[in-house]
Amino acid sequence: VVTYHKKREIIFPFSPKEVCKMNNKDLVHSLFNIGYTNIYTKALNNLTTGLIKKDGLVKHITINGKEHFKKGDSLEYDARIVIYYYTFSRNKS
Repeated sequence: VVTYHKKREIIFPFSPKEVCKMNNKDLVHSLFNIGYTNIYTKALNNLTTGLIKKDGLVKHITINGKEHFKKGDSLEYDARIVIYYYTFSRNKS
């Protein structure tokens, strides 16, 4: 007898536009709470003043290496999600 299990899929609850209005920590927390397990963050270190874009604001995300997704996509719970976010440069003068 061979038994196999299909990976659990979760509906992605955010559109790309919604994601770009969120703080990276809030997005990680939300995705983790609904069941995604493979979430990474990448700081862009490209802010100088923080007037237009705030520290920690999500620039974009990739899901399994792709930037194109839509709200309601069905993704496996262990899809690789990378969140790219704005933050201040480490080399301030």
